[in-house]
Amino acid sequence: MFIYILLPLLLFILAFIFAAAEIEEEGPKAWAQGFPTWRRTKKDKGWLGKFSKHLKRPITGYHFFFFMIPFFLFHIQFIFAAVWNIDEAWTWDKELYVLSIYCSWCIIWDFLWFILNPHFTLKKFKKEFLFWYEGKWIWRISIDYLGGFFLSIIFVSLRALLDWDIRPCAEYAEIILVWILLLILTQLLSRYYHNWYWKMRELT
Repeated sequence: MFIYILLPLLLFILAFIFAAAEIEEEGPKAWAQGFPTWRRTKKDKGWLGKFSKHLKRPITGYHFFFFMIPFFLFHIQFIFAAVWNIDEAWTWDKELYVLSIYCSWCIIWDFLWFILNPHFTLKKFKKEFLFWYEGKWIWRISIDYLGGFFLSIIFVSLRALLDWDIRPCAEYAEIILVWILLLILTQLLSRYYHNWYWKMRELT
């Protein structure tokens, strides 16, 4: 029951909180525009400049560190296991599974940002409105989303091959299915969040 419902629900709530927090910080100024943070583009030298060129978007200090928070949270279970001597020690197969969930979770987090942000919504989830998604799009899906999802499938497939067990793939598919259903529900109810977003600003 934990794997099938509670785990994807808790991870979805975490993605919701991260997306909402980012919206409160960025609002209409996406990708940390105007933030007092460092920024590297494809024109800059060094590995960050090369990484920016590869991603086809600026690299900011804000996002550089912000993405580390959930990455650390996804691995904190192994730290607790070591401290409390719980039989959940780190192994390569567990690491591959965590990475597969993390890669797909980041897509959910980012997509929720568009659903919940009243300055954008899914109406502006198009290449012409998103300068930080200048890479290729297939229909209305960024190649970044497809790449992240493909990478997560590679990780979970390697996890299954290590143990010669198909169950991790089945569990992964069920988590993704729950997330898709929750995304649809969030989109259907998003206008209530948008109304609350504007109402809170009227009170300040």
